[in-house]
Amino acid sequence: GAYDTSFVATVNVGLQRYAASWTVPVSDDIFYRISVWIGGVGTGIRLGFADVHTVPSPAQLKSVNQDQFIGQQDGSNLPIRFRIEIGALCDPPGRRPCDSATLQFTSGGSVSISTDGGKTLSGVTLPAQSQARQHTLTVQKCKDGDLNPRAIDLPTFGSCVTVKATPDLGTTPLNNPAIVQVCDLAGTLSAAGLVSEAQEHRITLHRLDGSTVQALPHVAGCAEFTGQRTPSIGSVLVELAQGHLKAAGGKLLEMLGPTPLNARRRRINLGGGGSTFGFSDFQFALPAKMDFYLGNGQTAPINSTLLIPPAVRVTDLGGDPVARATVHFATTDGSVGPASDTTDTDGNGIATTSWTLGATIGTQYMTASGRGIAGGNFDGPRCNFDPFQPIQLSPNPPEFGPASPCARGTSNGVAGLAVVLQEGTRIFTATGKKK
Repeated sequence: GAYDTSFVATVNVGLQRYAASWTVPVSDDIFYRISVWIGGVGTGIRLGFADVHTVPSPAQLKSVNQDQFIGQQDGSNLPIRFRIEIGALCDPPGRRPCDSATLQFTSGGSVSISTDGGKTLSGVTLPAQSQARQHTLTVQKCKDGDLNPRAIDLPTFGSCVTVKATPDLGTTPLNNPAIVQVCDLAGTLSAAGLVSEAQEHRITLHRLDGSTVQALPHVAGCAEFTGQRTPSIGSVLVELAQGHLKAAGGKLLEMLGPTPLNARRRRINLGGGGSTFGFSDFQFALPAKMDFYLGNGQTAPINSTLLIPPAVRVTDLGGDPVARATVHFATTDGSVGPASDTTDTDGNGIATTSWTLGATIGTQYMTASGRGIAGGNFDGPRCNFDPFQPIQLSPNPPEFGPASPCARGTSNGVAGLAVVLQEGTRIFTATGKKK
């Protein structure tokens, strides 16, 4: 309406509340809505609202329905008081672990949470940007679960973490990449039999944005704590204010205990991150590629099952077999079963299916595919057939292969930039003959 306006509320840290005031217009309009927005009116998130019914004289305030409206006289000043609780910007609101902070982009800053009960901190560090913008960043565990199976078929490790900007960055990405770190990769993955020792270095942070997944260049590992992280008195007070007595007591005991020793995690499998020019969902995965293993090029009677089940072998950048990758099988000639298979954990990286030929005499086709697994149609930025593994900036560790990309005409071949994942395929053929 004619009196639409916005103004900034100020925060009182001691009283733990925000405050503003609004002068009611002297107008024929009688109904107004006061809304609290984070990240800009209409572009951010509305946290709440209150409706106001205005009247020309004090005597008429009695006619206001107090259950639905705040009654206020024309020309008077209406004080506005509100409190933003922890988790207000989480999805859904109040979901934990989750935290938010408003950052001036010219100064930068960080937001972090613990996904493992306080042993480590995961989150985002924003370096100073050239753009004079202000956004509220929120970090929480992904509400939709891991990137596998919802977006990729690569094996994933550690928690999936969401970083959200309010308002959204829109079409203007960061000019100086942020660092996102996920630090709860517990223990040594090779000792647990999940990956080889060499593969621990190749595990890479991936970003899902809409339907696009990128493998991000590595950054330094997370802080390693030999004991529990020492909380601050402020964090204890926050827990008490929220009524979390048990959590507050636990943090208080940690404060009274010995000071933990800090170090840097050297291997990426022990926690680390990637550099990114945008925000969304992030999780570690092992880049992989697949090739024919068995069963390609057979000849069999039509409508019969091939003697040798078709199989692919999934490996990483160094040629080591990859366990827990998902491969999908499909054919328009006959049938396959199963339609998908997960590579075994016995050190071979094999996925297989059976193929019953159709009625076509001559060449028939069956496709093996994987989202994010390089195949015969798409693969990574290096000259040899390789996964969608970013090329590190100098010095390039030997675990990440050659530093020189092929001239493929895409940004995927530029050292230090993210690599866009695609769906790789291997197409099996078989010749159907008359019975």
